[in-house]
Amino acid sequence: MLDADRLSLMGNLRSGLPGFYHWPDSNASIGFRTELARGGDLLHLFWLIPITTASSSGEEWEDVADTVPLERRPRHFGGYSFYFRCPGLRGTGCGRRVLKLYLMHNQFRCRYCHQLVYASPYERPWERAFRRANMLRQQIDSSNAGLDGVPEKPDDMPVEVYARLLDEILQAETQAYQARADWTRRFVAWVVDRSKPPFTL
Repeated sequence: MLDADRLSLMGNLRSGLPGFYHWPDSNASIGFRTELARGGDLLHLFWLIPITTASSSGEEWEDVADTVPLERRPRHFGGYSFYFRCPGLRGTGCGRRVLKLYLMHNQFRCRYCHQLVYASPYERPWERAFRRANMLRQQIDSSNAGLDGVPEKPDDMPVEVYARLLDEILQAETQAYQARADWTRRFVAWVVDRSKPPFTL
């Protein structure tokens, strides 16, 4: 997933500035270059994908490139907000203004073009709560945790923000464990009920 807000906050959406977009939860990254012009702003993306060939003994890579139009919209207090304009699939010209694009079949497109559904309708209650807790941990940087598993406060984070995030993480994880325990009890009761022999005279 490619996030326009994250690219903008990192200062990467400036004309002609090349850079790399790295996903914090994986080792994947892509290169990009922004082209801002009056005729239309563009985000040029490029990355490598592994290919398998019968004649090759080692791993080979193929260059992949994609271009996504950008849209700048002025903010109330100055500056601009950046959005993607989805190019669409197979020449459909989607044109939706979105903040996030998703990579499938070597193309970054919107959720509608890739026919993606939100994960939340298919999540169990505790999975949703654990996902929220993990997202909160990422705001603190969960890779820097103490022996008790509590993430340490980043140097540039105010104490009140750090305390609030820790409290929200605790609440989310408590809800997750409680919901999973409730579901387990209901499932065990259902299994035991089905194992009872049928009533006979």
